[in-house]
Amino acid sequence: MARTFALAAGAALAVVGCNCGSGSPPPPATAAAAEDEVPEPGADCPEPAVERADFRHTRSELVTSTGRPRHVAADVVARVGSPFRVEGKLHYGSTGADLEDEDVTAFVRVEACGDWTAIGSGRTDSDGWVAIDAPAEVLAGDGVLELRLVVHGDGSAADGRVFAVPPGARVAVFDIDGTLTTHDVEVAREVADSDHDPEMYEGAVDVVRHHAEAGLLPVYVTGRPYYFTRRTRDWLGRHGFPAGPLRTTRGPDEAVGDGVRAYKRAFLERLRDELGLDIEWAYGNASTDVCAYAEAGVPADRTFIIGPNAGTACEGHAPSQPVASYPEHLEGLSAD
Repeated sequence: MARTFALAAGAALAVVGCNCGSGSPPPPATAAAAEDEVPEPGADCPEPAVERADFRHTRSELVTSTGRPRHVAADVVARVGSPFRVEGKLHYGSTGADLEDEDVTAFVRVEACGDWTAIGSGRTDSDGWVAIDAPAEVLAGDGVLELRLVVHGDGSAADGRVFAVPPGARVAVFDIDGTLTTHDVEVAREVADSDHDPEMYEGAVDVVRHHAEAGLLPVYVTGRPYYFTRRTRDWLGRHGFPAGPLRTTRGPDEAVGDGVRAYKRAFLERLRDELGLDIEWAYGNASTDVCAYAEAGVPADRTFIIGPNAGTACEGHAPSQPVASYPEHLEGLSAD
């Protein structure tokens, strides 16, 4: 991918959110079976030059024998010229067996099918998560970099993206389930039926495109658990949503109720306070969205809620703006 993207032309960072109803999300073992398998690396493009080595532990051979890798690399939003952290979950098979205490290296590349550059290495924890800190010089300019996490022991990998943004970049935030999709229980439906394609609200993609074309960064922040990362990226791509970072939760504690409210609020506060971004618009459907956005300082007149909670307020804050339909909402945006 080219490093430079034109903010005025629609490289939008979309913040997508899933509240997943009032029930608990499916356990990782169940969801791992529903997640698409990680594809084999393409043979026509350069592969990262990772130093292959035997696994540090014999048990890791047993973990890899449970099935194909289902690794996840989280998308990153980072400030140009600043250090940043990449994170990933390394696990295998339909049971979601975690790869513990094994070495992983992170690579990025600027051009599609170009050469990869190693930016740091780390070791997975007892839950299969790895965190790798990258130096500031990696992000010399704004744009999008491809990200790949590679396991030293077997060469398996997870792909993500790094969105490098300058201070003051404008952002539009979007929840997913019940906001871009017509229902707030799509995760459960996808677990029950691996072929299920969540229905999109009429005109939802047009609203996101409108903000992207106006120069905003679309960021998608969802309460969906990490094991739905690839499936969610695929859904956004199939329906033509503008490219933007997708943030999922690390587990059930962040996926429902007060947990998802705190998770979304903290992520938006990081965008604003740490990265210096301007969150101009936020879209959601649940009461947790209403409060997370209000508590993160998004103006009430720029907070748009669709569904039963449309127009409601978080205690101590002004009411949100109701969205009756996206086509009608888009007419209002276009008239401004």
